[in-house]
This record gives sequence, structure tokens and C-alpha cells, in this order.
Amino acid sequence: MLQIRPAAKSEVARFFRTVVRTRMRSITELFSADRLEMADECIVAVLDGKIVGATCLVFDTGDGAELATEYVLKEYQGEGIGTRLTRAGIERLIALGKTPIHVDVASEAMDSTLDRLPRKDRRHLRLKRSYLKYGEVDLPER
Repeated sequence: MLQIRPAAKSEVARFFRTVVRTRMRSITELFSADRLEMADECIVAVLDGKIVGATCLVFDTGDGAELATEYVLKEYQGEGIGTRLTRAGIERLIALGKTPIHVDVASEAMDSTLDRLPRKDRRHLRLKRSYLKYGEVDLPER
């Protein structure tokens, strides 16, 4: 059964390092230590005791909060895990009063996920649909 729960930065850092070492052909900024250091909280998706996805939250970017790095292992993508992580992150930021929430939308799938959120949550979002300008993020996965 899938569990969405808060996680320590060290736990997420270990997950990201493993992803880069075992699944990526090259380093990507998405999983950098500097990017993780900015996070105030992290949330993970755990299936059968294994972290299969994570997202990071930044409480103050100067003009709001940010739903930062989000990643789901490739073999688990398309199962709604990213959707659950996104919702959990946004709900957490709203509950803390950390709005508006900036989201760099990297794919049409993520855009669709955000569009399905309740209006009461969507009104807090400030979307940067970078995939429309630059194309969808294509991680250097093996």
C-alpha cells in the first residue's frame, strides 16, 4: 500500500543520490545538493518499504512558497504517485499559510494534475509552464 509521509532531508538526499548514481546517464540540477538544501520540508511516497518518489517544499522564495523538486521512479510513473505527492505538498503549504505557491510545470501531465486540484487550492498557485516554451523535461535516465 502506498504511503505519503513527511521525510527528513537526509532520507530524500539518499534517495536522490541513488537515483543519480543508478538511473541517470549524467548529473541533473533537479537532484543537486544545493537544490535540496533550499527545501524546508520534504515528502516521500513509500511502497513496500521503498521510497519511490519525493517532493520538496520551500517556504519562502521572497515572493511566496515553492513546490520544488519532484520525482517518481520511472517504473512507478503513471500510477498517480506524482499526483498524490503534488497534492500533499500543496495542501501542506496552504495549511501553513505559505502562499502563493510557485510551481515550475515541467510536463503536460503535471499541468493536468494541477488543473484537477480543487479550485480552493488552485487559486493559491502561480504556475510557470516552462514545458510550453522549452518542451517537456527529459531527464537523462538510463
